[in-house]
Amino acid sequence: MPWDVRERRRYEDEVLAAARTGGPPADLFVRYGMGADRERRLSADPEAFAAHVAAVCTYWRGLQARRRTLRRVLVDLVAAHERLDREGALTHGHFSRVRAEAAARALAEWSDIADGLSTSLVDRWALRAMAGSVGMPEGEAERLLRERGVRVVEQLPELPVQPPVRTFRSLRDNLRTRGAVFSPEVVFGAGRLAGGFTVVDGFRLVDGGVLDDAALDGAVARVQVEPLTEGKAAAENVLGVLRSCATRAERDAVVLWEVAEELRARPAEVGEAALARPWARRGLAEAEAALLAAAVRRRPAGSDRVARAEREVRDLLADDQLRQAQAAAADLPADHGAAAQVRERAVRVEELSARAEEELREGRDEEAARALAAACALAADDDGLRARLGEVPPLPPREVRARVEGRGAVVVWRPSPSLVGRIGYRVLRRVGRGAREALAGEVSGTEFIDPGLPVGTEVRYAVAAVREGRGTSEPGVTDPVLLAPEVGDLSVHAGEEEVTGAWRVPPEAVRVEVVRGEGAPPRGGDGVRVATDGMGFRDRGVRPDVEYYYRVRAVYLTSGGSARGSEGLVRRVVPGPPPPPVEDLLVVPDGEGGFTASWTPPARGRVSLRTAGARPPWPPGTRVPPAEVAAHGAPVPAVSPPGSPVPSGPYGGRPADAPPVSATVTGAKPAPAGAGGTAGGTAGAVEAAPAPGARGADGASRDGAAEGALGADGTAAVPARNRNGAPGTARAGGKDRADGIGDVFPPSGSAGALPGEGAAEPGGAHGARGTCAADRAENAPGGDRNTPTGQDERTDRAPREDRAPAPDETPGTNGAASSGETQRTREAPRADRPGRAPGGAPASGETVGIDEAGGTAGAGRAALGPPERERVRVELGPGTHHVVAVTSCGDQAVVGASVRVVAVPAVAGLHARRFGDLVRLGWTWPEGASAAAVTWRPADPDDTSGPSRDGGEALCERPRYEAGGGFEAPMGPGTARVAVRAVVGGTPGPPAVLTVPGGGVLDYRVAPAGLLRRDRRVTVAAGTACTCPRIAVVYAEGGFPPDRVDQGLVLAVFPSRRLAAGQRLSLRVRPPRTARPAWLVCLPLGDVPDGTRLCQPSVKELRL
Repeated sequence: MPWDVRERRRYEDEVLAAARTGGPPADLFVRYGMGADRERRLSADPEAFAAHVAAVCTYWRGLQARRRTLRRVLVDLVAAHERLDREGALTHGHFSRVRAEAAARALAEWSDIADGLSTSLVDRWALRAMAGSVGMPEGEAERLLRERGVRVVEQLPELPVQPPVRTFRSLRDNLRTRGAVFSPEVVFGAGRLAGGFTVVDGFRLVDGGVLDDAALDGAVARVQVEPLTEGKAAAENVLGVLRSCATRAERDAVVLWEVAEELRARPAEVGEAALARPWARRGLAEAEAALLAAAVRRRPAGSDRVARAEREVRDLLADDQLRQAQAAAADLPADHGAAAQVRERAVRVEELSARAEEELREGRDEEAARALAAACALAADDDGLRARLGEVPPLPPREVRARVEGRGAVVVWRPSPSLVGRIGYRVLRRVGRGAREALAGEVSGTEFIDPGLPVGTEVRYAVAAVREGRGTSEPGVTDPVLLAPEVGDLSVHAGEEEVTGAWRVPPEAVRVEVVRGEGAPPRGGDGVRVATDGMGFRDRGVRPDVEYYYRVRAVYLTSGGSARGSEGLVRRVVPGPPPPPVEDLLVVPDGEGGFTASWTPPARGRVSLRTAGARPPWPPGTRVPPAEVAAHGAPVPAVSPPGSPVPSGPYGGRPADAPPVSATVTGAKPAPAGAGGTAGGTAGAVEAAPAPGARGADGASRDGAAEGALGADGTAAVPARNRNGAPGTARAGGKDRADGIGDVFPPSGSAGALPGEGAAEPGGAHGARGTCAADRAENAPGGDRNTPTGQDERTDRAPREDRAPAPDETPGTNGAASSGETQRTREAPRADRPGRAPGGAPASGETVGIDEAGGTAGAGRAALGPPERERVRVELGPGTHHVVAVTSCGDQAVVGASVRVVAVPAVAGLHARRFGDLVRLGWTWPEGASAAAVTWRPADPDDTSGPSRDGGEALCERPRYEAGGGFEAPMGPGTARVAVRAVVGGTPGPPAVLTVPGGGVLDYRVAPAGLLRRDRRVTVAAGTACTCPRIAVVYAEGGFPPDRVDQGLVLAVFPSRRLAAGQRLSLRVRPPRTARPAWLVCLPLGDVPDGTRLCQPSVKELRL
């Protein structure tokens, strides 16, 4: 920089400091510090001119770190310099053109400003601001103002902002009472003041009078001789306030404050000349009056330089900007409070810095860091303190560890104990032995992920703590880590006598090793090494039904020349034939809100259940990779593990809090009328995927056959159940059938099944062995669902109609039990059935009978009963589920039978309200239910009264229910048992049962009696047999009849008794005589038994 120290300081003060408020100077020669002499020298040498301009820009950049108060201005100057450089305008010619254009423009703008001024006085600060805004030189601007009669003063007087005395309100009130404008008028009088006085540099009269003690004593003496008035008392108070001031300077300050407050009280629309004129008439010098008026108008209260500097200093101290506060405090008096605070904080910062230096010399780095951090907190804008804090090294991190994760490495550590300053961490990587460390990254946390870990090479990591991006601790080094990726796409398959494997070799691996273990995974050096061809292996040295474990690992060559292998992948296999599929999956409701699944355990493998919303894509018997099985649906949640004791018989009772649930299989071809179904509202149509080669005999029930026993023809008897759960013969009607509707779980089991359609499934069972004809037709090549197929199919059966159960029929039986006799299925032919090996599974298209325990009545089965079945209690949510059984053995999985289950929950919150013969029902709908089947019957079968003595049934659609706010039906006056079943997809759910008490009707009449017709005869008649409650005859006066007993006078009471149909009760009362309207009504006393209702006659009879 071609300046000396004096020139630089003058440039900073006159150009840069002024640019803080007025912006960078428009004259580029002034902006780049070119005076007249330097400009002439540089104009002849373009290279020297460019060097000077570049040097000034470099000076600006370096000054940004030293003068934070000028940083904003310097940033703007550098940005403008770069813009001129891009435009190629950093030349003497461009600077000259800019000066000429700016001078002409500034002269025109300044002339407009000077002509528009409404004042005759301008202070130096305002002149500089106005001239700088248009780029006008200060001297030229002042000359133009003097030509227009505007005087320029160095500065406007600093008027007091706060009153100099605490009793200023009392002083102002007393002056108003005395009729004086300010206090010197009370001391000297208006006549003496008119001779002239000044107030800016202290109050002084033209004749030399001042506000000293002598003047105050003289004023007190003059006031004392005045008569006793309010004005005299006010004058004494004013003089008392002035005498309370300790010095004459304080009294002068009071006078200046009084003048300034009077000027500030004038409206803002009053100009400076109008403000000064009244005080000039009072004797104030005209120059001072104009000066004070200008100060009031251009510097309102609190806007003077000292007040502005005080606010700036306090704001900066609140933000801990000590260095900027020191610069702003230069405008404050030395004894100002804000300036004292700045000095105190600066001293504290120096003390902390000195203590930090001492701690560093003693080797206590953390104590030194704490002292420097405290100093930085007090002076946040001191970059030097922040840099010194960053140079103090922190403590190193602890417990640095590295591990391989995927294709990269994860480095973790415990944080550094150093808590002072901003602590970060620098991670270095060293690859191989003797290599140099390279920067891996910098983080602020305690974990670093290195995704670029080389394969087969030892890598070490070093982690160092960094304070404020400068001071670095000793590094913590990890143990070496080695990336050894495993083989990809590993697959190991077991055959009957061999095991094969295949994989994808990583590019960096030199070979792949396979080790076999029997019964447990191989560890260390144990196990049998298996020969490989690089891409796979074939192991024939295995035995069937023996559990083997294979460990496959990739081997790499390290940088040190040694071989290192990966951890290895382990696969379990069991050689042997594929496991047999499950052929007789059965799912039945358990009566406790869940289901029980049962099947015959296969000879090999483990069975698992999966459920999905769609039918499995594989036919039964298909071998499927375990991964594909796992991707199908979800596992069926089991409440009890396989093998747990699950009752297989019909449900004889249920807990009170167990939510009922019903399930059915829908979508099958409707069974003909009379086909066996599940009692209790669960449909019995079976839609199941047949097992490969499955066949069976149609199961039926015979009178007198023992449960589960096989007949001579190979079929099983499935008897119906009584209410107590014991086996019994199905009945067409009677007490059992009347009561069956009231059970939450009605009698399970049907009387039989038609041949060819699958066996009857007691208790709502869903079997997989019997496939409906429609399904077989649909699945056959070119088949049609309407075309009967299979050698056991009947073509003469009528389709079943979807309907609600008849009054004399148990819901869900479809009339099978109402015939009064059981049906038995045909025995399926055995010898001539194709595809059936001796002792093998049934052929496809045949059906088998399924007993209640879930077993099958096979053709070749011994008469000792069904084999032991595996049972598990499962939970299925509402909706349609396709449950499939999968048999797994090692890596082999075989899909078995599947069952489609529609789980329908029961309605909740069933309640009823009777209105005579009409009953209104309400309940909470389960999710997915579109309708509800409602049935009702008399609770007493012998009660034949009323129009609904045989009960009734109705289908309530959900939109109609919601529109009407419930379901209504006439159910007669007697007690009725109501059952409501939700219907989902045409399948009814379990019943929710409610007993609705009967409601007898009592009619009463009121008729005049006696010779003068003053008495009233009240007669009560029973339309049906019922219990008559105690009835009060109530007399009440008013415009409306009473509706409570306590609203009137009880004249008589009918006693409670049992009334037969048509029986009457009568009594005679005499109401009081009154001229007002009166009423005579009958009201029940206490609770009404059996819902008996009292029917009121016409209002004409009740009015007296």
